[in-house]
Amino acid sequence: VMNLSEKERIAYEWHIEEMRYQISMDRSRFLDGLFEGRNEGLNEGLAKGKAEGKAEGKAEGKRQFARMMKENGEPLEKIVA
Repeated sequence: VMNLSEKERIAYEWHIEEMRYQISMDRSRFLDGLFEGRNEGLNEGLAKGKAEGKAEGKAEGKRQFARMMKENGEPLEKIVA
């Protein structure tokens, strides 16, 4: 680099700076995509978890209701229906 002419050195430094800028842009785009993907995954996971929780809660409610009916002496046919 030291043996280059002034014009060549300026061109070389500009080229190196452009490469640094391009690498910085690539890294930024990569990280933006990574964070966006993680957020989407987190949101999907939360939605799925809520849906599963609601389904489990409904099933547990039905089991508790059936248990109460059985304790009250209701016939099995009525509990199952």
